[in-house]
This record gives sequence, structure tokens and C-alpha cells, in this order.
Amino acid sequence: QSARSGFFPSFSASTAATRSRAASRGGPDPDAATAYRAAISAAWEVDVWGRVRRQLESSSASAEASRADLEAVRLSLQSELAINYFQLRVTDQQKQLLDDTVAAYRRSLDLTTNRYNVGVAAKGDVVQAQAQLRSTEAQALDLGVTRAQLEHAIATLIGKAPSTFSLAQKPFTLKMPRMPLGMPSTLLERRPDIAAAERRVTAANAQVGVAMAAY
Repeated sequence: QSARSGFFPSFSASTAATRSRAASRGGPDPDAATAYRAAISAAWEVDVWGRVRRQLESSSASAEASRADLEAVRLSLQSELAINYFQLRVTDQQKQLLDDTVAAYRRSLDLTTNRYNVGVAAKGDVVQAQAQLRSTEAQALDLGVTRAQLEHAIATLIGKAPSTFSLAQKPFTLKMPRMPLGMPSTLLERRPDIAAAERRVTAANAQVGVAMAAY
């Protein structure tokens, strides 16, 4: 809008008031005098050499580049959200696997303890079974912390308080789409960062025109 205003005339006005009193020796003080001034001026640049037009072109391209930067940030946040969601679902699968493993190791520990009580198994077998169980339980706890961190990250990315947001655990059944082997190079033009770079090139080229018009 600022660059587009160069096509139109500009006006300015000013007013001023001055109050003065001349000093005199031995006589009465003279009356004070007040002077008022008002001025108005107008200017209009005829865009003969295209300076204003190229400046508008540069400003428009810069605005489009800023818009593309905003889209790049939005795309980055959306990508981060998708990555966190997929990692959370993978963590759910790992957690389910560890929970099943913990249940199996607990049954194995009970069986080994019963065998030890009747004198069939050695004390070392019981200790080994306990170590396996405790190690797997610790891994399950670590995965629980990781899942909570991913859940909090998702809540932050969608603008919700982590304390009021939760995702229920469920199987990972999402199938990723198949990407064709050959993709047209024109798809690169849809990337916001490449679009922003292209518009900045246009803005810089327009600034060259502004400089030439000044010459």
C-alpha cells in the first residue's frame, strides 16, 4: 500500500503562530504582536521512467515472499505434528509388545520359582528370571515416559494445554500412500521455501529497475 501510494499526489499543510513584544527604554511596554502563518503544498511525481511501478512490483513480490515464508512455517509445524503422531502410535505398538513380554516373563518367574521350591531348578535360574522381568518392566516405564512427551508435544502443536489433552492407545493401522516413482519437477514449485526464493529474485530484479530509473 505504501508503494502504491506513489501513484497519487501528496499534500502537506502547516500552521504556526508567533507572539512577540519589543523592548523599549524608559517608556511603557508596547503592545504584543502576534503573527500567524499557514502553508499548504502539493507534489506529484509523474512516473515517466517507471520508478514507482518497479517499486510497487518489488514490494508486491516481497509481500508474496513473506506469505510463502508463513506457509513454510505452517508446513513445518504440520510435518512435526505428523511425525510426533506416528511416533506415538509406534510407541503404542512397542508398549503393547513390552506389556505382553512382561506378562510372559512374570509367568516364567512364577514357574521357575515353583520349580526352585520343589528342588528342580537352581537359585540362579530364579535370579535370572527376576532380572529379565525387572529389565523389561523398566523398558516399559521408559516407553511410557516417551509416550507422555509425544502426547504433550502434539497438544502444544494443536494449541491445547497438555493437562487437558490425551490420546487413547490403539493399534497402528494407518497405511501410508504409495508415491509414484516418477514425479514432475513442477511439484518443486509448490514448496513454500522455493516459492519464497523465486519471489525474492523477482523483488531484487525490480529493485534493479528502480535504480536504473533513478539514473
